[in-house]
Amino acid sequence: MNECRVCGMLFLGGGACPSCGSQVSIDLSSEVNTDDDMIPGLAEAAESLVDEEEPVQRQTKVLPFGMGTQAEILPSQLPFGVGSMIDKVEEVAVPNHDDDQEEIIEPEIIEEPIVEEVISQPQVIPEPEPDPTPPPVRIEAKAMVQTPKVEVIREDVPEMWRIDAEEADLESIYSQEEQVVEVIFADEFDTDEVIVQFDEFHHESNSPLLSEIENAPELHPAAALEVESDDPGLNEIINSSFNHMGQGDWTQAAQILQAASTMNINHPQILNNLGLSILQNALELDENGDTLASSQYEAAIMALRQAAKLDSTNDTILLNLSHALLVSGRVEKAHGVISVICGRTPDFLQAANLMGACLIQMGQNNAAREVLMPHSGDAIVAANIARL
Repeated sequence: MNECRVCGMLFLGGGACPSCGSQVSIDLSSEVNTDDDMIPGLAEAAESLVDEEEPVQRQTKVLPFGMGTQAEILPSQLPFGVGSMIDKVEEVAVPNHDDDQEEIIEPEIIEEPIVEEVISQPQVIPEPEPDPTPPPVRIEAKAMVQTPKVEVIREDVPEMWRIDAEEADLESIYSQEEQVVEVIFADEFDTDEVIVQFDEFHHESNSPLLSEIENAPELHPAAALEVESDDPGLNEIINSSFNHMGQGDWTQAAQILQAASTMNINHPQILNNLGLSILQNALELDENGDTLASSQYEAAIMALRQAAKLDSTNDTILLNLSHALLVSGRVEKAHGVISVICGRTPDFLQAANLMGACLIQMGQNNAAREVLMPHSGDAIVAANIARL
């Protein structure tokens, strides 16, 4: 037993320590330790480690097959088959006559490899054959024969409840184009019923403004209408707008009436007063040479046109509309509207004066004199007659 001086490991024989590999060791079996403090039994343990144990022979059974068997031949008692002994079988020698013949050695024939020559030929692509076009087939149209519709009459329905009517031809109804009614006056002032197209009055004017014409005819001022309403809040707003009209503040009056029109939509009197306020504001801008006058004229015409659509029998609304059309340069449109008023009420002074002004602008002085002469007692009408 050796003890390593470096790591203290005990090991048997050999020169180097198996743990640290040191060559410095002490042979414990040769040393005699007489120290009283020596652990009892240590020497016997060391001797027991040094002594080699004798190998114990184990009696193992020999298996005839499989793993762990020994290479030995077991005697077999079988007379035949697999595992039988060879000694008990007598082999009979069969004469072989092939051994007597001499073996003839034939020379080996070396076959040379045959090289096949491949001649590459250009690949011929067959052209696609054209599809045979079928001969034209003549199709004969068959004549459409309209068969009369057979009305099915139910017998269980009494005659008094039956409705025998033709079906409506919807294609002919919806294929009709919209028709515009044009009025041709046989007599300028002798008309019973007139249809006025108010949608055409917003077109741009092709004539100069009335203020741009020298010695232009004078017109009566446009008239406002009284607004009747059961709403006290709306009445207060209308009264405020009339106060601003009386003071000549047409811009503020137009703003108030715009708010009133949103409260009561499609009220012809409110729209008339709104168009009147915008028209007066446009006239003031026109006198000052402001370019915004044309847009104000168009706004006034739009408001008055809507009022005339709602109440086409009110002559005051139509008079204000024709007034706005004339001063904005739309002479022909104004003449069409004022003709309606003169046809319904020939003694309307303001309408006759506006008709005469339209005829003067159109260059028809003789016709204008005939219209104005019955009302020559009015100062404005007399001034227009003097211009002729």
